Amino acid sequence: MATAKQTALAGRIGLILSEIDLPNGTGLEFCLWVKAQPDLAHVTVLLCSGRDNPVTRRLALEAGAAEFVAKPFVVGELRARIFFHLRAAAEGQ
Repeated sequence: MATAKQTALAGRIGLILSEIDLPNGTGLEFCLWVKAQPDLAHVTVLLCSGRDNPVTRRLALEAGAAEFVAKPFVVGELRARIFFHLRAAAEGQ
């Protein structure tokens, strides 16, 4: 997760797509960290997981994710969700 944090801080990003189950932490923790960073708080976070249940969905949203994406996902639908959020962020600026 340290590399993801370094990358997020180093670059200008508009959206993060993260798995909830990460090798060195969780996507929930990463999302909370992103939202706590003044330079990143505006970044849209989408969290995904194969654990598609109401508790996991609620935890993702409570962590600050804009959406929870269940796996397996349809690539076209995921692409549409990403473009939707990027468009909305661009219009909000």
